[in-house]
Amino acid sequence: MKRSLLLILLLLAVFLLPTKVFAATGETSIQLQATVSEDSSCQVKVNATIHKDTPGNFYFSVPADATAIALNGVSVSTVSESSMKLIPLSDHFGTGIGDFPFTVSYTLRDVVHKGEDGALVLRLPLLCSSAYKVDYLRFSLTLPGNIETRPTFQSGYHQSNIEKDIVYSTNKNTITGSTAKVLVDHETLQLSLTVTEEMFPQPVLAIFSSDIDQIGMLVCAALALLYWIWKLRCLPPRRRDGVSLPEGLNAGLLGSFLTLQNPDLSLMVFYWARLGYIKIEPDRKKVILRKRMDMGNERSDFERKVFGSLFHKSESADCSGYRYALLSQKVAHTQPPVRHLVDKRSGNRRIFRVLTSLCGLFVGLGTGLALGFGTAFQSFIGVLFAFFGCFTAHHIQNAVPCLFLRRRRQLFLSCILAIAWIFFSLLSGRPLVGIIFVALEFLAGLMAYFGGRRTEDGKDAMAQILGFRRYITRVSRQSLEAISKQNPDYFFDLAPYALALGVGGVFARQFGTKPLQECPYIDFPLRDKITATKWNKIMEETLEKMDASRQQVPLREFSKKVQSLTR
Repeated sequence: MKRSLLLILLLLAVFLLPTKVFAATGETSIQLQATVSEDSSCQVKVNATIHKDTPGNFYFSVPADATAIALNGVSVSTVSESSMKLIPLSDHFGTGIGDFPFTVSYTLRDVVHKGEDGALVLRLPLLCSSAYKVDYLRFSLTLPGNIETRPTFQSGYHQSNIEKDIVYSTNKNTITGSTAKVLVDHETLQLSLTVTEEMFPQPVLAIFSSDIDQIGMLVCAALALLYWIWKLRCLPPRRRDGVSLPEGLNAGLLGSFLTLQNPDLSLMVFYWARLGYIKIEPDRKKVILRKRMDMGNERSDFERKVFGSLFHKSESADCSGYRYALLSQKVAHTQPPVRHLVDKRSGNRRIFRVLTSLCGLFVGLGTGLALGFGTAFQSFIGVLFAFFGCFTAHHIQNAVPCLFLRRRRQLFLSCILAIAWIFFSLLSGRPLVGIIFVALEFLAGLMAYFGGRRTEDGKDAMAQILGFRRYITRVSRQSLEAISKQNPDYFFDLAPYALALGVGGVFARQFGTKPLQECPYIDFPLRDKITATKWNKIMEETLEKMDASRQQVPLREFSKKVQSLTR
């Protein structure tokens, strides 16, 4: 029997010999100062010293819901555990032995909760499973009002019996205390205190900020998706390879046929000039249009009406004038003549865009409340970012047609807003929300501008336009040289379409450095022949001057209202 017992002990010794034993090899002293605000957020500052007897990695633990964590005043990354976050101190102090003093600060966003009986209870973690035994713990808790109840303490090892080992005192709105004995390693300690609603008048706001933005966003997104499926669903736009567009298609209506946008007067003018109706005379400040012939029944009623308004019994028109600006704005708000492209059962894209933009409103509300948490302006910041989110959603959706048409400035603005939104999401601690928001709004733009139940004519027109756009960006220089020998004006014939599709520069570069003859519809003073790239630049600058006139309209309207009020 003794031999058997001796054999068992020997075997146990053999198995236990290579086993590593993890135990505390040092001591920790902690001084914690916590200040709770009326909005139930808590600013915590911890002065601690860890004494290490053996070399190796070491950490300091903070609550799992801690934010804005800083080590010695500098933001620091953490490692998440199930119930806490670990600050890797060895990354900053090395793995040696000795005393390591440091300061940790962090924010707890909501330390006040409603208990089962409906009373408000403040819960503050004083110790989060320290890897070392705590030789000394001192704490100070400051509240926004006088303390009228006694605190209770809960330990991981001793449960409520830990209270006999804690000495504390209360002075008006402050509780100070310390431990009367050494706390073992991996101990936890929490302070609980019943508080009044007068002391914390904003507990509802925290609940509001954490749920309503996500719920609102999901509801709006679901409604938008259901409406799209019900009224706007369509297959992704296909592309049909080809070298031509729908017969007689005005360059100013390309956006209307492709993405159902409103007409573009400046491009309509370029197209009419290419057909011989107009001569364009640009200079440094102005763009003058000279009528070469009247427009007859060969063009649509819509084009004839706009052409007549443009010249209005005159033989010339100034594109930098207020009259052209008004007409350009009126055309831009005119319903495009594309009824034959869309099925009568198709829904209204504006409803879909409003619902998806409301998603941005709720995301902005949540982001603003998160950024303003702990400040007196939290509600104001939340409302401000709600409108900013709605504005951003609208412009991100507007970026989609800019990928296929001109208006690169709108694309640039949308990119700036998207980057700014992701930046603010990072600051609020919700980077994934910002990235998902930008991606979903871009997808909503695709669904809106290429949505709508198209007729067969509408599908064919879209396919031809996309195929033609692909052609002018990929046509070889050899093919262009061969075509230009038969038609020397080939570049000028296609230039209005290339400009409308936002690929004028790409198309012009395909012609290389060979100089072209004069443009048949732009009267621009030149000493020598220039390349297609230079002609494209002249055309883009001319379009910019023509578009710039529209900026006069809101200023003129505002001045008129001011004058009428002062009379």
